[in-house]
Amino acid sequence: MGLLWVVCGAGRGVGKTRLARALCRVLPGALYVKKGRHAPKPGKEGVYFQEEEALLAFLEEELPRRPHLVVEWNGLALQGKGDLVIYLGPLEDTLFPREDREELARRAHIRLETEPDRRAWKKVLEERLPDPSLVDPVLSVLEGMFPRRGFSVKSKLWIQRGGGFVLGPGLAALLEKVEALGSLRKAAAEKGISYRHAWDLVRKAEANLGAALLEKQAGGPGGGGSSLSPLGKRLLAAYAQVRAEVEELAGERLERLLRRVPVDSKEEEAG
Repeated sequence: MGLLWVVCGAGRGVGKTRLARALCRVLPGALYVKKGRHAPKPGKEGVYFQEEEALLAFLEEELPRRPHLVVEWNGLALQGKGDLVIYLGPLEDTLFPREDREELARRAHIRLETEPDRRAWKKVLEERLPDPSLVDPVLSVLEGMFPRRGFSVKSKLWIQRGGGFVLGPGLAALLEKVEALGSLRKAAAEKGISYRHAWDLVRKAEANLGAALLEKQAGGPGGGGSSLSPLGKRLLAAYAQVRAEVEELAGERLERLLRRVPVDSKEEEAG
């Protein structure tokens, strides 16, 4: 059974979409789902629902199939502009009637308020995440919602073996799509690249790794497909964690260095 993440916040502009999509980037096989009043703009990735009944039916059907479903649910809190919160767990533990921001905050598993609360977040994640290797990447996402004086550090990290490329941002994003969609061809189409190019990326990485990243599934009534091999899943999760940790450490180092730099004031001109 997969894990359901419901990202919620009363009012607009509180960061629900940014948080939900950031979680999808670090949770292997995660699918972005949105409940809102308006249809999505063309080209937006994810699954969108305007009717609550249709969304609930989709969640019940998909949770046994996917490791993570990240749902941005507008309108769960109807009064005020509350803090950004996350409900995390099985379906029956995350979806319940909520009418205002006080109830929203009281029942939340994770709260993003005025300051980061890493200790409280870590405790919840360690209790509820079946894969402990995901705790640190998710913590980095949560902390990333609190800007450091307007500065942040982003990295382009890749894994090599014997000097040969194994995994980087582009291939990692492609493999995440394969895990979510069950097909390399569909994943390539969503990423806007040809199937031949996608297969070439996977083939070269597997040659350098000396092992398979994907497992092919035999065709049947629904046709064949692909999924990540056990090694592919471990490698993708490790890559996401290392990348998040590198950016976190670099961000902390940048913050320490900038404490001595008056970035918010103009330097006096000489003379």
